[in-house]
Amino acid sequence: MAKDDKAESGTVHIRLAAPADVAAIAALEKQVFARARERFHRQQVANLVARAKGVAMVATRDGRLLGWAMALLRRDARAAAMGGRVYALAVGPEARGLGVGGLLLTRLLAAMGRHGVRRVWLEVRDDNEGAIKLYHRHGFVRDRHLKDYYGRGVHGLRMLRDHPAGAKVPPVEHVMPEPKSAPRRRPAPRKGKP
Repeated sequence: MAKDDKAESGTVHIRLAAPADVAAIAALEKQVFARARERFHRQQVANLVARAKGVAMVATRDGRLLGWAMALLRRDARAAAMGGRVYALAVGPEARGLGVGGLLLTRLLAAMGRHGVRRVWLEVRDDNEGAIKLYHRHGFVRDRHLKDYYGRGVHGLRMLRDHPAGAKVPPVEHVMPEPKSAPRRRPAPRKGKP
């Protein structure tokens, strides 16, 4: 983990991903996604983290990776502005239900806003109800159904969100205190990459 990830015990930090995070991100992908075709492998993660036209972030607590998110940036010819794609969002089982996914998504959207992104899209498995609800809470709407997007018989949804021009965006670094009493519930298995 990066040097600046020094925090009091139990605090969640959101920061930009670094090459030193690649192994932990690849291990998290393997833990979260059972199907190899739905997860990023170590070399893919390394390429994404190093990508100049993208933003990769991690959530850590006590030096351990809890989750990560990745956005790709490009000029959107239809809108004559910058567009962004939420390309990855994964949270480890021990951090689910604590708001880590929402916090990562909020910071990722803020970073895209600082890059001038006006429209954001993503793909998610159509049976991943938890992720779909998270995206709805962050202003995404269903755009279209993607038949066999994740493989034969495994369908997806494309979701869109307009990013208002001039929106105030907080800095990337964010600290979230650990809840005083984290709920003890068993997380549902994750069924696809958002």
